[in-house]
Amino acid sequence: MAIDRDYGHGTIGELLDSRIADAFDYTRNERSCPGLPDRGLVREGTLRVLSHADSGRDWLQRTGEQDLGQATRATFFPALHSKRRRQMVEDIALAFTRAAAREMAELGIDHLAAFPELADYRCIAADGHTIEHASHAERRPSGNHNPVSCIYALDLRCGLPRAFAQVSGDGQRRHEWPVFERTLLSIEDPHGGTAGTIHVLDRAYIDNLFWSLHAKRSHHYIVTRMKSNMKPLMRAPLQFDRDDPVNAGVVGYYHVGFNNASTMYLIVYEDPETGEKYEFLSTVPDIRPGLAAWLYFLRWKIEKTFDTFKNDFGECKAWANGENANAIQSACTAMAYCFCRIVERRLGADHGIEDEKVQRKFDKQLATREREAEAAGRAVHPLHRITQAYRLAKLSAQFIRTLRNHLFSDKPVLALLAAFSAALRSYL
Repeated sequence: MAIDRDYGHGTIGELLDSRIADAFDYTRNERSCPGLPDRGLVREGTLRVLSHADSGRDWLQRTGEQDLGQATRATFFPALHSKRRRQMVEDIALAFTRAAAREMAELGIDHLAAFPELADYRCIAADGHTIEHASHAERRPSGNHNPVSCIYALDLRCGLPRAFAQVSGDGQRRHEWPVFERTLLSIEDPHGGTAGTIHVLDRAYIDNLFWSLHAKRSHHYIVTRMKSNMKPLMRAPLQFDRDDPVNAGVVGYYHVGFNNASTMYLIVYEDPETGEKYEFLSTVPDIRPGLAAWLYFLRWKIEKTFDTFKNDFGECKAWANGENANAIQSACTAMAYCFCRIVERRLGADHGIEDEKVQRKFDKQLATREREAEAAGRAVHPLHRITQAYRLAKLSAQFIRTLRNHLFSDKPVLALLAAFSAALRSYL
């Protein structure tokens, strides 16, 4: 997709509509629905997330009274329960995110650019995110409600998330690992000709046999922390460059073997800033041990993404009962986030409007950490400086509010540059 150089002449709503329309070229599940067309459902679901509506009725009343959409109570909620509509929305969300990732690449956005050895890998952080059940959810026999949970996958290179797999939301409580495993193996050619995908996951996703044998055959690799109760049957030391700044903090690097599994890599790490010790496991064959450790710390970025979902988008509660409704909500939440990222990056690339206040705050905090570490006879990891130019910062709440305030404006983006510049230049 070529970058649209006339980007600033459309309204924010038109920019979203054009991206949704492009994504409909990648689904065979669109059908004619006079009451609420499929495109209207995707549009209004995404706008509901961006608008920070208090409830579904709040959203429908607002759009109805202000003539902002087509959905009504009689069309929106039944659409959420349709299996066919769920498949359609998931198709659109995947195409939407892939197009956004291509646009990010064309804009030169690469948060892993400091590491050439990762150039041929997709690097994905994944984790489950739980929200409150819907208002009318049935109680379990114990009297409690099942939570609603979805596994999201965050592309660490471009910073864009997508809803990877719905874990619960139909009255059943599932464990994340079997859902993740089943979904991962069902993906056809997930690498697009690359060397494979590195999955950065927490310890709940450890399955030695799966990751060391089955997943590697499909070029799926893992970086995670080792559980305290894991006991390798063998441990063979490996050489690594201790003078390489990327390997700062690495105190041991080993081939390790476990029962019923082939060998994996073990990285013993001591944080040079705090002295805290970690043990990481990796199946990636050709990266420096310090980079495997650094990738695990980058997993925190997905928690920051969840913070945006919860605190900035206000997506704390399920829209409706049932897995279809929950999957549609998850897909729309991810699309809303991707849209915000694209607008933010285009403001920087096309108009030089960057999030200066967040960068200044980070610079100040890093300088303070460096002084405190030096006073304690320690040092901040050099990768904080090495990767500073490529850092994936959390979306600014002020930026999101500015976008929300002009979501239905008839002003083109060019007429909103002053507002976005003020939101990104300094805190209110």
